[in-house]
Amino acid sequence: MVENTSDWIWEIDKNGLYTFSSSNIEEILGYYPQEILGKTPFDFIVPEEKTYIQQYFNNVAEASISFKNLFNTLVHKNGKLVFMETSGVPFFDIDGNLMGYRGIDRDITEHHLAVQALKKNEQKLSQHVKLMPIGYIEWDLNKEVIDWNPVASKIFGYSKTEALREKIFDKIILNDVLSEFDSIWERIISGEEPLHGIIKNRTKNGLTITCEWFLTTIREPGGKILAITTLVNEITNHERSLAN
Repeated sequence: MVENTSDWIWEIDKNGLYTFSSSNIEEILGYYPQEILGKTPFDFIVPEEKTYIQQYFNNVAEASISFKNLFNTLVHKNGKLVFMETSGVPFFDIDGNLMGYRGIDRDITEHHLAVQALKKNEQKLSQHVKLMPIGYIEWDLNKEVIDWNPVASKIFGYSKTEALREKIFDKIILNDVLSEFDSIWERIISGEEPLHGIIKNRTKNGLTITCEWFLTTIREPGGKILAITTLVNEITNHERSLAN
């Protein structure tokens, strides 16, 4: 089982020295098992994490307890970084004295890099949303605001704090078009998207304005809706110029 798992199985003594390593360490870190025997886990950890990891392990060993899914960054023999999740359990002699730890390291590099890339993209999107010259509003399924950019504040007169705190939906949608908007809302939840509509809205100071709405959804991979996003463009002046 040890030799067939894709994870790295290891054993260290009470001094933190490796006494056993499964052969797949070569695939994960580029070392043969015999090359790490007598070394400690801290010999492979990046310098910026070494102090924290050593202190963490000292506390765990002092209490003689197991630990699980400790995130740490190791350095491959060729110099590249390998991101790991480490779990371990203590073992004892017949008198109950701590003899060392046996554990498992899981290479999560691919997952970690994917998560970091996603976070970076989310940060870029968030910055883009703040700067885009059109109103952006993100709602949960109860029509509560999740996000609200500065242009939305300019259009409707409510700050982001007010939008997050108050029931803004009922304040910016006129009663006589509420049923029309609810119909659009239900259609997009049922899977019909993206949707577009021209809706009469109300600002914080009571003005009636005309806005063009574009609605779509944010969904989990399985299809569950996480949020509904709307792009809002005020076209009141354009509508008036057409009327004239």
